[in-house]
Amino acid sequence: MTRRCAWCRKQMGEKCPKCGSDRCAEIAKVRGKTPVYGCDECRFVFREGQGGITHGMCDSCMREAKARRSSPVTGSLARTPGKGGPEK
Repeated sequence: MTRRCAWCRKQMGEKCPKCGSDRCAEIAKVRGKTPVYGCDECRFVFREGQGGITHGMCDSCMREAKARRSSPVTGSLARTPGKGGPEK
């Protein structure tokens, strides 16, 4: 399952579609084919993107959200239109 930032759409890695762990490592990459990953928790082997896409927030967007939340000017998570993320 591919992990992607909900605001900037940056790919943040893979998540195990079986147990949900984000402790996964690429174990095989064949040219022209989808990379294969292995879960460190349950040992499940899966292809990149298997199970769909799940969204979260990358570290830089999380820092920006916290800064905006504590800002006395905006006080909200609203972002500049066109940068991804919620718009008003």
